[in-house]
Amino acid sequence: MIVLYFYACNKKNKPSYEHRQYPEEKTFEIRTYGFTELALLYNPTLQPGSAANALRRWINYNPKLIAALEEAGWLKGQRKLTPLQTEQVRRFLGEP
Repeated sequence: MIVLYFYACNKKNKPSYEHRQYPEEKTFEIRTYGFTELALLYNPTLQPGSAANALRRWINYNPKLIAALEEAGWLKGQRKLTPLQTEQVRRFLGEP
């Protein structure tokens, strides 16, 4: 739980402190993802095809990531990423 404190003025222009509680953001779940689905988590502002292309470029740019994915059973052009492959992407690229 995240608690934020705000300095604000009430209706009579007297300063007061408020605190609001916000639920914590969801953490990244390691599970089977479609390639485009995972790409959209990393690039939420892009169109699905562009997000997939960007993730593909990032993977191709990183030979250690390619090696880790291949060791986890990844084949070029694979449309689904297993939890182990998803973990490798997260390990090299960080959480989305």
